[in-house]
Amino acid sequence: SSKTFWATTGMFPQELIIGFPQCVKISKVAIQCYLVRTLRIERSTSKDPVGFEQCVEKDLQHTEGQLQMEEF
Repeated sequence: SSKTFWATTGMFPQELIIGFPQCVKISKVAIQCYLVRTLRIERSTSKDPVGFEQCVEKDLQHTEGQLQMEEF
C-alpha cells in the first residue's frame, strides 16, 4: 500500500522481513523507495526466518530526491 511505509535507520545493510502464516505464491513485488542503490529479494520456505535463497538482485538507477519505482 502506498499509504504505509518503512522508515530506516540509515545504517547499511537494511533488512525487511515479511512473514506469512502459511506458504503463499507471490506473483509480483512492487517497491517504491528513495536513494536505494541495490535491492535484493530473498525467500525462505522455513517456518523460522532462516535458510534464505536469493530470488533477484538489481542495482537501481540513482534519482536524486525522486521516487524510485520497481516491480519484480
